[in-house]
Amino acid sequence: MNGNKVWLREVDPGRNTKVKLVDHRTLTAEGMGKISFEGKNGKMAIIEEVLYVPGMQCNLLSVGQFIQKGYSVTMKGNVFKLFDKHHRLVLKTPLAKNRTFQTNMKAVELNCSSSIIKGEDIWLWHYKFGHLNFRGLNQLVDKDMTLGVPKIEIPTTVCDICLIGKQPRNAFNSSTSHKSKELLNVLYSDVCGPLGVPSLGGNKYFISFVDEFSRKTWLYLIKAKSEAFDMFQKFKVLVEKQSGKSIKVLRTDGGGEYTSKVFEKFCEDNGIVHEVITPYTPHHNGLAERRN
Repeated sequence: MNGNKVWLREVDPGRNTKVKLVDHRTLTAEGMGKISFEGKNGKMAIIEEVLYVPGMQCNLLSVGQFIQKGYSVTMKGNVFKLFDKHHRLVLKTPLAKNRTFQTNMKAVELNCSSSIIKGEDIWLWHYKFGHLNFRGLNQLVDKDMTLGVPKIEIPTTVCDICLIGKQPRNAFNSSTSHKSKELLNVLYSDVCGPLGVPSLGGNKYFISFVDEFSRKTWLYLIKAKSEAFDMFQKFKVLVEKQSGKSIKVLRTDGGGEYTSKVFEKFCEDNGIVHEVITPYTPHHNGLAERRN
């Protein structure tokens, strides 16, 4: 209950009732509204359904009504603490000499959250919340998840920054052309792992080699990525001896097992062009298609 009408916002004059004081006097409440106040931590809190009772010399808070609205209280060490629905401290006050809890509250002007703002101001709130969509902004108000944010009318125009941020890249062609004219002209390689279940030999990785021209695939089990270089050397000797051709281009995704100085020097000494391809592009994703 409050005796200062200036502190109240959104007063409903139809909510009136009789209030009986401890000295048996009866006062008439002439409405009900809201009070916002600033705590010692600088944050703002709102007390709703506050009766305006002219003639009251001090304000009274009903602990029972706070509890009914989902608030919680603690009284320990002669200190009273009131917490809101989100378990945030609203007020804290010590026990007075007359065995009552008295507290000084700094009333502040409340931004009316029931009003609906329009025009350029709605974009300011959109920017402040990191370009949150307008339905999300209104949900913050409806679900009492923030203070001081007004109800916003959803605009018909679109935020240019949001539009650019959500713009996808141009689609790649569904198929890519194969430029290889002979065996081992272009070779793809990738290392997969670690696998959740190791093989019987204790291998947790496998390395693959795919020939672009024939689409032939070779798979070799390895225990660690560090074995990729040794396996590539063995593979090179095998396929070149069997086919009579030589590896000209090796394409990988740029993993550390392929970009070491030793690996790069080996490619350079053997005339192999090592090309690093971008992940999640047709050249990279095509490895899976060629394996099939």
